[in-house]
Parts: sequence; C-alpha cells; structure tokens
Amino acid sequence: HDLKLQTDADRVSKEIRTKTGLDPELTPGSGGIFDVKLNGETVFSKHQLGRFPKDGEISDLLEK
Repeated sequence: HDLKLQTDADRVSKEIRTKTGLDPELTPGSGGIFDVKLNGETVFSKHQLGRFPKDGEISDLLEK
C-alpha cells in the first residue's frame, strides 16, 4: 500500500514539475494522507475528498 502511495506521489510530483515548472517538496506522512499545499494553503486533500487526484487535476488546481 505504501509503495502504491509513493508511486502516485512520484507521478503527481512529475506532473507538477512538467506542467507548472514548480519544484514540489514531498513530505513523508502516515495513514495514507496525501495533501498538496501551495504557499501553506491546501489545494488538494485525499483525506477530505476520499480519493487520489486524477491525472492533470493537481496541475490544473495550481495554475488557477
């Protein structure tokens, strides 16, 4: 399960770098938490939405 989460985190990290030019910082957590924050503000929370982000979803949110 942790390997799947790491793979998903790596995919989203690459997506962010490629589509926005931003360099994401991955912070290890526990319990399957996956949050994306920009300047301290949460733009996506797996815990709140109950799902992992879809392809392109995070970069779309960050470009707004």
